[in-house]
Amino acid sequence: MMSQSYESEYDQIWYFAPKKVRRLVYNVRAKLVSVGDLDSAEAERLVVRWYPLTQTDEEIEQEEQEDREARRDPALLDAPVSIEDDD
Repeated sequence: MMSQSYESEYDQIWYFAPKKVRRLVYNVRAKLVSVGDLDSAEAERLVVRWYPLTQTDEEIEQEEQEDREARRDPALLDAPVSIEDDD
């Protein structure tokens, strides 16, 4: 409710997170869009990246693929998830 009619002053917001937290951020982002609390243009400005940082070309491609899949279909990320879940 507090963020309605408010747009971030930042061009992008980046999250660097391990897998469990990335999945949580993807799912929350998708839920906020689906209920109308976040518009899709604002959601595109939320960038989620691996932590620890990617180091190889293969990891970079996997990171980019994960993000593409999350933006197309958040259900592919095994929703719901919490940070307390075991891997």
